Amino acid sequence: MAAVEILQVIPELDPGGAELILLSLCRLLPRERFRVTVAALDGRGALAERVRTIGCEVEDLGLRSSWSPAAGRRLREVILRRRPALVHSHLFRAHLALGAAAKKMSGLVTVATEHQADPRGWALWFMRRATRRMSAITAVSDGVRRHLIAHGFPADHVRTVANGINVEEIDAVAPAARHELGLPEGARVAAFVGRLTQQKGLDILLAAMRQLVAVRPELHLLVAGRGQPEKIDEPRLADRVHFLGWRGNVPAILKAADVVVLPSRWEGLSLVLLEAMAARRPVVATQVEGQGEVIEDGVSGLLVPPEDPAALGAAMERILSDAAFGRHLGEAARRKVEQSYTDRKMAARYAALYDELLARIQ
Repeated sequence: MAAVEILQVIPELDPGGAELILLSLCRLLPRERFRVTVAALDGRGALAERVRTIGCEVEDLGLRSSWSPAAGRRLREVILRRRPALVHSHLFRAHLALGAAAKKMSGLVTVATEHQADPRGWALWFMRRATRRMSAITAVSDGVRRHLIAHGFPADHVRTVANGINVEEIDAVAPAARHELGLPEGARVAAFVGRLTQQKGLDILLAAMRQLVAVRPELHLLVAGRGQPEKIDEPRLADRVHFLGWRGNVPAILKAADVVVLPSRWEGLSLVLLEAMAARRPVVATQVEGQGEVIEDGVSGLLVPPEDPAALGAAMERILSDAAFGRHLGEAARRKVEQSYTDRKMAARYAALYDELLARIQ
Protein backbone atom coordinates (compact mmCIF):
# COMPACT_ATOMS: atom_id res chain seq x y z
CA MET A 1 0.00 0.00 0.00
CA ALA A 2 1.36 3.43 -0.94
CA ALA A 3 2.05 5.96 1.79
CA VAL A 4 -0.78 8.43 2.38
CA GLU A 5 -0.22 12.16 2.66
CA ILE A 6 -0.61 13.79 6.06
CA LEU A 7 -0.82 17.59 6.08
CA GLN A 8 0.37 19.16 9.34
CA VAL A 9 -0.93 22.72 9.85
CA ILE A 10 0.67 25.22 12.23
CA PRO A 11 0.63 29.03 12.53
CA GLU A 12 4.40 29.50 12.22
CA LEU A 13 7.70 27.65 12.28
CA ASP A 14 9.67 29.52 14.93
CA PRO A 15 10.99 27.24 17.69
CA GLY A 16 8.42 26.48 20.38
CA GLY A 17 6.84 23.47 22.03
CA ALA A 18 4.15 22.72 19.43
CA GLU A 19 6.55 23.42 16.58
CA LEU A 20 9.09 20.95 17.99
CA ILE A 21 6.36 18.32 18.37
CA LEU A 22 5.51 18.83 14.70
CA LEU A 23 9.22 18.47 13.81
CA SER A 24 9.32 15.15 15.68
CA LEU A 25 6.29 13.91 13.73
CA CYS A 26 7.97 14.88 10.46
CA ARG A 27 11.04 12.91 11.50
CA LEU A 28 9.47 9.86 13.13
CA LEU A 29 6.13 9.01 11.51
CA PRO A 30 6.76 5.79 9.50
CA ARG A 31 7.72 6.78 5.94
CA GLU A 32 6.31 3.60 4.49
CA ARG A 33 2.83 4.58 5.78
CA PHE A 34 2.80 8.37 5.84
CA ARG A 35 4.16 11.17 3.66
CA VAL A 36 4.20 14.36 5.74
CA THR A 37 3.80 17.88 4.39
CA VAL A 38 3.72 21.00 6.58
CA ALA A 39 1.42 23.96 5.88
CA ALA A 40 2.39 27.05 7.90
CA LEU A 41 0.26 30.18 7.94
CA ASP A 42 3.61 32.00 8.07
CA GLY A 43 6.30 29.65 6.79
CA ARG A 44 9.37 31.84 7.23
CA GLY A 45 10.43 30.54 10.67
CA ALA A 46 13.78 29.07 11.66
CA LEU A 47 12.43 25.51 11.69
CA ALA A 48 11.30 25.59 8.05
CA GLU A 49 14.70 24.52 6.74
CA ARG A 50 14.95 21.76 9.35
CA VAL A 51 11.59 20.42 8.15
CA ARG A 52 12.85 20.42 4.57
CA THR A 53 16.13 18.76 5.59
CA ILE A 54 14.13 15.90 7.11
CA GLY A 55 12.53 15.44 3.71
CA CYS A 56 9.13 17.09 4.20
CA GLU A 57 7.78 19.87 2.01
CA VAL A 58 6.71 23.20 3.49
CA GLU A 59 3.69 25.06 2.12
CA ASP A 60 3.97 28.72 3.15
CA LEU A 61 0.48 30.25 3.13
CA GLY A 62 2.05 33.71 3.15
CA LEU A 63 0.04 35.16 6.03
CA ARG A 64 2.30 37.63 7.86
CA SER A 65 -0.16 39.03 10.42
CA SER A 66 -1.38 37.37 13.60
CA TRP A 67 -4.70 36.52 11.96
CA SER A 68 -6.17 36.86 8.51
CA PRO A 69 -9.64 35.97 7.19
CA ALA A 70 -7.80 34.52 4.19
CA ALA A 71 -6.32 31.69 6.27
CA GLY A 72 -9.17 29.25 5.66
CA ARG A 73 -9.31 29.99 1.94
CA ARG A 74 -5.56 29.58 1.43
CA LEU A 75 -5.44 26.38 3.42
CA ARG A 76 -8.41 25.04 1.45
CA GLU A 77 -6.50 25.73 -1.78
CA VAL A 78 -3.56 23.68 -0.48
CA ILE A 79 -5.88 20.83 0.56
CA LEU A 80 -7.61 20.77 -2.83
CA ARG A 81 -4.28 20.78 -4.65
CA ARG A 82 -2.49 18.18 -2.53
CA ARG A 83 -5.49 15.97 -1.63
CA PRO A 84 -4.13 14.74 1.72
CA ALA A 85 -5.83 11.80 3.40
CA LEU A 86 -5.65 13.52 6.81
CA VAL A 87 -5.06 17.08 8.00
CA HIS A 88 -3.71 17.70 11.50
CA SER A 89 -3.75 21.19 13.05
CA HIS A 90 -1.69 22.50 15.97
CA LEU A 91 -2.48 25.63 18.00
CA PHE A 92 -5.42 28.02 17.98
CA ARG A 93 -4.96 29.89 14.69
CA ALA A 94 -4.33 26.65 12.80
CA HIS A 95 -7.51 25.12 14.27
CA LEU A 96 -9.54 28.10 13.05
CA ALA A 97 -7.98 27.90 9.60
CA LEU A 98 -8.64 24.18 9.31
CA GLY A 99 -12.19 24.52 10.60
CA ALA A 100 -12.91 27.12 7.92
CA ALA A 101 -11.08 25.23 5.16
CA ALA A 102 -12.75 21.87 5.78
CA LYS A 103 -16.36 23.09 5.55
CA LYS A 104 -18.33 21.05 3.01
CA MET A 105 -15.30 18.88 2.21
CA SER A 106 -16.51 15.29 2.49
CA GLY A 107 -14.12 12.41 3.09
CA LEU A 108 -11.40 14.54 4.66
CA VAL A 109 -10.11 13.24 8.01
CA THR A 110 -9.18 16.07 10.39
CA VAL A 111 -7.42 16.15 13.76
CA ALA A 112 -6.79 19.13 16.07
CA THR A 113 -4.19 18.95 18.83
CA GLU A 114 -4.56 21.34 21.76
CA HIS A 115 -1.18 22.02 23.38
CA GLN A 116 -2.26 23.88 26.53
CA ALA A 117 -5.17 24.52 28.86
CA ASP A 118 -6.00 27.92 27.41
CA PRO A 119 -8.12 29.76 30.03
CA ARG A 120 -9.51 32.38 27.62
CA GLY A 121 -13.24 31.81 27.34
CA TRP A 122 -13.58 33.52 23.96
CA ALA A 123 -10.74 31.38 22.51
CA LEU A 124 -12.38 28.18 23.76
CA TRP A 125 -15.68 29.26 22.18
CA PHE A 126 -14.06 29.78 18.78
CA MET A 127 -12.13 26.53 19.07
CA ARG A 128 -15.32 24.58 19.87
CA ARG A 129 -16.91 25.96 16.71
CA ALA A 130 -13.83 25.27 14.58
CA THR A 131 -13.39 21.67 15.75
CA ARG A 132 -16.97 20.48 16.09
CA ARG A 133 -16.90 18.58 12.79
CA MET A 134 -13.33 17.30 13.11
CA SER A 135 -12.67 13.58 13.28
CA ALA A 136 -10.85 13.83 16.62
CA ILE A 137 -9.33 16.29 19.07
CA THR A 138 -6.18 15.34 20.94
CA ALA A 139 -4.82 16.86 24.12
CA VAL A 140 -1.15 16.71 25.10
CA SER A 141 -1.98 15.72 28.68
CA ASP A 142 -4.93 14.40 30.65
CA GLY A 143 -5.16 17.79 32.34
CA VAL A 144 -5.71 19.51 29.00
CA ARG A 145 -8.29 16.87 28.08
CA ARG A 146 -10.20 17.50 31.33
CA HIS A 147 -9.98 21.25 30.69
CA LEU A 148 -11.50 20.90 27.22
CA ILE A 149 -14.30 18.63 28.44
CA ALA A 150 -15.08 21.04 31.28
CA HIS A 151 -15.51 23.76 28.66
CA GLY A 152 -18.00 21.93 26.50
CA PHE A 153 -15.95 19.68 24.22
CA PRO A 154 -17.56 16.22 23.94
CA ALA A 155 -15.71 13.69 26.11
CA ASP A 156 -15.89 10.91 23.52
CA HIS A 157 -14.28 13.19 20.95
CA VAL A 158 -11.18 14.19 22.95
CA ARG A 159 -8.31 11.83 23.70
CA THR A 160 -4.87 12.24 25.19
CA VAL A 161 -1.69 11.84 23.16
CA ALA A 162 1.15 12.88 25.47
CA ASN A 163 4.15 14.86 24.26
CA GLY A 164 7.54 13.21 23.94
CA ILE A 165 11.19 14.23 23.53
CA ASN A 166 14.42 12.87 22.07
CA VAL A 167 16.41 11.66 25.09
CA GLU A 168 19.43 10.65 23.01
CA GLU A 169 19.73 14.20 21.70
CA ILE A 170 19.70 15.53 25.24
CA ASP A 171 22.35 13.04 26.36
CA ALA A 172 24.68 14.32 23.64
CA VAL A 173 24.59 17.91 24.96
CA ALA A 174 27.26 19.18 27.35
CA PRO A 175 26.31 21.62 30.13
CA ALA A 176 26.80 25.29 29.27
CA ALA A 177 29.96 26.69 30.87
CA ARG A 178 28.90 28.65 33.92
CA HIS A 179 31.40 31.47 33.37
CA GLU A 180 29.97 31.98 29.88
CA LEU A 181 26.55 32.47 31.49
CA GLY A 182 27.89 35.21 33.74
CA LEU A 183 27.87 33.04 36.86
CA PRO A 184 30.52 33.57 39.54
CA GLU A 185 32.64 30.81 41.04
CA GLY A 186 30.74 28.84 43.66
CA ALA A 187 27.27 29.94 42.55
CA ARG A 188 24.27 27.71 43.12
CA VAL A 189 22.02 27.90 40.09
CA ALA A 190 18.29 27.75 39.42
CA ALA A 191 17.05 27.80 35.83
CA PHE A 192 13.82 29.00 34.23
CA VAL A 193 13.24 28.38 30.52
CA GLY A 194 10.09 29.61 28.78
CA ARG A 195 8.32 32.54 27.21
CA LEU A 196 8.34 35.61 29.43
CA THR A 197 4.57 35.77 29.70
CA GLN A 198 2.07 35.80 32.55
CA GLN A 199 1.26 32.14 31.93
CA LYS A 200 4.77 30.96 32.77
CA GLY A 201 4.83 32.59 36.22
CA LEU A 202 8.29 34.14 36.21
CA ASP A 203 6.97 36.85 38.55
CA ILE A 204 6.17 34.15 41.13
CA LEU A 205 9.70 32.75 40.81
CA LEU A 206 11.25 36.19 41.23
CA ALA A 207 9.19 36.68 44.41
CA ALA A 208 10.53 33.35 45.69
CA MET A 209 14.07 34.41 44.77
CA ARG A 210 13.71 37.60 46.82
CA GLN A 211 13.09 35.43 49.87
CA LEU A 212 15.78 32.87 49.08
CA VAL A 213 18.73 35.16 48.41
CA ALA A 214 18.39 36.61 51.91
CA VAL A 215 19.51 33.25 53.33
CA ARG A 216 21.32 31.88 50.27
CA PRO A 217 23.35 34.74 48.74
CA GLU A 218 25.20 32.32 46.46
CA LEU A 219 21.97 31.52 44.57
CA HIS A 220 21.66 32.77 40.97
CA LEU A 221 18.80 32.43 38.50
CA LEU A 222 19.17 31.82 34.76
CA VAL A 223 16.19 33.03 32.69
CA ALA A 224 16.11 31.88 29.06
CA GLY A 225 13.24 32.69 26.73
CA ARG A 226 11.61 35.18 24.38
CA GLY A 227 9.89 38.24 25.79
CA GLN A 228 10.52 41.47 27.62
CA PRO A 229 12.64 40.95 30.76
CA GLU A 230 11.19 42.25 33.98
CA LYS A 231 12.92 45.26 35.46
CA ILE A 232 14.54 44.34 38.78
CA ASP A 233 15.38 47.29 40.98
CA GLU A 234 16.63 45.55 44.12
CA PRO A 235 20.46 45.45 43.92
CA ARG A 236 20.62 42.20 45.90
CA LEU A 237 18.45 40.44 43.33
CA ALA A 238 19.43 42.32 40.17
CA ASP A 239 22.95 40.90 40.04
CA ARG A 240 21.69 37.37 40.69
CA VAL A 241 19.13 37.14 37.87
CA HIS A 242 20.64 36.59 34.42
CA PHE A 243 18.33 37.23 31.44
CA LEU A 244 19.81 35.20 28.60
CA GLY A 245 17.20 35.87 25.93
CA TRP A 246 16.18 33.08 23.59
CA ARG A 247 18.67 30.20 23.48
CA GLY A 248 18.62 27.48 20.84
CA ASN A 249 20.27 24.88 23.05
CA VAL A 250 17.92 24.53 26.00
CA PRO A 251 19.37 21.27 27.41
CA ALA A 252 22.77 22.94 27.85
CA ILE A 253 21.16 25.61 30.05
CA LEU A 254 19.21 23.02 32.04
CA LYS A 255 22.31 20.91 32.63
CA ALA A 256 24.14 23.93 34.08
CA ALA A 257 21.53 24.25 36.85
CA ASP A 258 21.26 22.73 40.32
CA VAL A 259 17.46 22.98 40.14
CA VAL A 260 15.02 23.69 37.29
CA VAL A 261 11.89 25.65 38.18
CA LEU A 262 8.58 25.70 36.26
CA PRO A 263 6.20 28.08 38.08
CA SER A 264 3.47 28.07 35.38
CA ARG A 265 -0.07 29.21 36.10
CA TRP A 266 -1.38 26.78 33.48
CA GLU A 267 0.24 24.40 31.03
CA GLY A 268 -0.19 21.63 28.50
CA LEU A 269 2.77 19.31 28.86
CA SER A 270 5.94 21.39 28.82
CA LEU A 271 8.82 20.09 26.72
CA VAL A 272 11.17 22.00 29.04
CA LEU A 273 9.85 19.88 31.91
CA LEU A 274 10.50 16.66 30.00
CA GLU A 275 13.93 17.86 28.87
CA ALA A 276 14.94 18.75 32.43
CA MET A 277 13.78 15.37 33.69
CA ALA A 278 15.62 13.57 30.87
CA ALA A 279 18.74 15.54 31.79
CA ARG A 280 18.42 14.20 35.37
CA ARG A 281 17.85 17.67 36.82
CA PRO A 282 15.74 17.98 39.98
CA VAL A 283 12.60 19.93 39.13
CA VAL A 284 10.25 22.13 41.13
CA ALA A 285 6.98 22.68 39.26
CA THR A 286 3.49 23.92 39.94
CA GLN A 287 0.76 21.30 40.15
CA VAL A 288 -1.02 22.25 36.95
CA GLU A 289 -1.97 20.37 33.77
CA GLY A 290 0.73 17.99 32.60
CA GLN A 291 3.25 18.81 35.31
CA GLY A 292 1.15 17.19 38.01
CA GLU A 293 0.77 14.08 35.83
CA VAL A 294 4.42 13.56 34.94
CA ILE A 295 5.96 14.34 38.33
CA GLU A 296 5.33 12.13 41.32
CA ASP A 297 5.77 14.57 44.20
CA GLY A 298 8.81 13.75 46.30
CA VAL A 299 9.85 10.93 43.97
CA SER A 300 10.61 12.38 40.52
CA GLY A 301 10.36 16.06 41.39
CA LEU A 302 8.59 18.46 43.73
CA LEU A 303 5.14 19.94 43.14
CA VAL A 304 3.81 23.16 44.67
CA PRO A 305 0.57 25.11 44.27
CA PRO A 306 0.55 27.84 41.61
CA GLU A 307 0.70 31.47 42.76
CA ASP A 308 2.61 30.54 45.95
CA PRO A 309 6.13 32.06 46.14
CA ALA A 310 6.70 30.78 49.69
CA ALA A 311 5.98 27.16 48.74
CA LEU A 312 8.06 27.51 45.57
CA GLY A 313 11.02 28.87 47.52
CA ALA A 314 10.74 26.19 50.21
CA ALA A 315 10.79 23.44 47.59
CA MET A 316 13.83 24.98 45.87
CA GLU A 317 15.62 25.21 49.22
CA ARG A 318 14.84 21.57 49.99
CA ILE A 319 16.70 20.52 46.85
CA LEU A 320 19.56 23.01 47.24
CA SER A 321 20.19 21.90 50.81
CA ASP A 322 20.25 18.14 50.07
CA ALA A 323 22.36 17.15 47.06
CA ALA A 324 21.63 13.44 47.50
CA PHE A 325 17.89 14.10 47.44
CA GLY A 326 18.30 16.17 44.28
CA ARG A 327 20.20 13.35 42.60
CA HIS A 328 17.49 10.87 43.61
CA LEU A 329 14.80 13.08 42.08
CA GLY A 330 16.82 13.48 38.89
CA GLU A 331 17.39 9.75 38.39
CA ALA A 332 13.73 8.93 39.00
CA ALA A 333 12.73 11.70 36.59
CA ARG A 334 14.91 10.24 33.86
CA ARG A 335 13.33 6.81 34.29
CA LYS A 336 9.84 8.34 34.04
CA VAL A 337 10.63 10.03 30.73
CA GLU A 338 12.19 6.87 29.29
CA GLN A 339 9.11 4.85 30.26
CA SER A 340 6.40 7.11 28.87
CA TYR A 341 7.52 10.39 27.28
CA THR A 342 9.94 9.75 24.41
CA ASP A 343 9.37 11.18 20.96
CA ARG A 344 9.24 7.69 19.44
CA LYS A 345 6.42 6.65 21.76
CA MET A 346 4.55 9.86 20.93
CA ALA A 347 4.94 9.38 17.18
CA ALA A 348 3.73 5.77 17.49
CA ARG A 349 0.60 7.00 19.30
CA TYR A 350 -0.18 9.50 16.56
CA ALA A 351 0.47 6.90 13.86
CA ALA A 352 -1.99 4.54 15.55
CA LEU A 353 -4.57 7.34 15.76
CA TYR A 354 -4.14 8.19 12.07
CA ASP A 355 -4.58 4.51 11.14
CA GLU A 356 -7.73 4.26 13.24
CA LEU A 357 -9.31 7.40 11.77
CA LEU A 358 -8.40 6.54 8.18
CA ALA A 359 -9.81 3.03 8.56
CA ARG A 360 -13.24 4.54 9.30
CA ILE A 361 -13.58 5.95 5.79
CA GLN A 362 -12.35 2.91 3.84
